Amino acid sequence: MADKSVHAHSLTRLLVTPENAANTSISVKGYLDKGIQLSLYLTKEHAEIDDLLSSIFVANKISGNTDISRLCSGQYVEVQGGFEFSKSMGGAPTISAPSKITILSGDDRGAVCYSRSQP
Repeated sequence: MADKSVHAHSLTRLLVTPENAANTSISVKGYLDKGIQLSLYLTKEHAEIDDLLSSIFVANKISGNTDISRLCSGQYVEVQGGFEFSKSMGGAPTISAPSKITILSGDDRGAVCYSRSQP
């Protein structure tokens, strides 16, 4: 990614016009849960019915085989990381390189449940 700055996006905007954020570092909020695949959903209710059209995929096992779903799944979170979208690759918007996931609700509000150490 050429631009290293993180750009805040709404999940709705990423779902409607993912090409506008392709190949950038983003920050986005939503409900993280693992149905068929670890995904960031608009709401908990969307996650309960595994509404993939209302979600973006989040890479689950990355460097060191860290299982992000075990650490962060089932809560409202803010995810920072690299965003990818390509119509030629099937058009699935994906946070392919999560760098930080922060919990937004409950007793652990503000806690970082995942952080990738920077090289």
